[in-house]
Amino acid sequence: MKLKVYILGVLVLLLRVHARPEKCELSDGSSGNCVLASKCPSTVDQKPKICGFQGLDSMVCCEKSGIVLRRSLEFCDETQIRKTDPGADVQHAIGSVNALPREFLHMASLGYGTDVDNVVWACGGSLISKKFVLTAAHCVSSRDIGNVKFVRLGDLNLKLYNESAEPQDFRVVRTIKHPDYRIPSKYHDIALVELDRKVRLSPYVKPACLYTEKESSNKSFIATGWGNLGFNGEPAVHLQKLYIQQKNIDECKKYFEANTRSLSKGIIEDMHICAGDINKDTCQGDSGGPLQQRNHKYFDSWNIHGIVSFGKPCGLSKAPGVYIRVSYYIDWIESVVWPN
Repeated sequence: MKLKVYILGVLVLLLRVHARPEKCELSDGSSGNCVLASKCPSTVDQKPKICGFQGLDSMVCCEKSGIVLRRSLEFCDETQIRKTDPGADVQHAIGSVNALPREFLHMASLGYGTDVDNVVWACGGSLISKKFVLTAAHCVSSRDIGNVKFVRLGDLNLKLYNESAEPQDFRVVRTIKHPDYRIPSKYHDIALVELDRKVRLSPYVKPACLYTEKESSNKSFIATGWGNLGFNGEPAVHLQKLYIQQKNIDECKKYFEANTRSLSKGIIEDMHICAGDINKDTCQGDSGGPLQQRNHKYFDSWNIHGIVSFGKPCGLSKAPGVYIRVSYYIDWIESVVWPN
């Protein structure tokens, strides 16, 4: 009996290890895994073998027993219900359509103004823990409507109160922009919003999981938000979902050339995801919202791959939208949301 419990415990730990790191050979000839140096404490005071890079960060060959589990993935496993059959919930719909009740339990609306009764809902976000919402840095403050003051979770239609929804409203106690974000630059457009209290988990509110790998083999994504329904259009009152495809980085660079003001190095694949389709794009008001895919390990669960950041005028260009690649910023996110 003890042996069965031990084997089960080992299996749980293996399932929680984020992704499947590439194998490498340690200096003694044994097998290890190629991981970020910060995730391999056994390399302290040693000269680890460099086996690759993730962006500008070195990856080292680490003993398998020395790999630190990601706190974001542990939290995901703690708050989601695991499936016995992971191959379910395939989506087939096409185009921008109304989201269903209880479909995007992590979806947040960011509000501006001095009074929640007269709030302007102007950006989106994703609940990723019981107290933090992930959004775009440019959503933290606006020259026209001020700083973000409120967050609403669990809603579907921002103007109806007799729908299948259970909104929870929060005040913002702290906003944390990425330390390298600088206006008017488009780089590092990522921020965290801390709520005034922990959310009440319910059939309408649940955190999403963070996608920690650079690339997904699935190139189909869903973007969600209450943004404008077209260029100079009215904001959606009912949450919209948009089915879009990831675009090749070289194709994306054709639409977004490097410039000294906002994109000094052009589109950077490690930091950006480009996604869109003909006549399909996120729009003004969708900023900060998630680019996501189903997480098939859990029931009613989503992986956040990107954050709506910038693009050409929606509906007037064939250019894809540009999203901040969340996996590039996992270490920074975890340092704020799960500091210990």
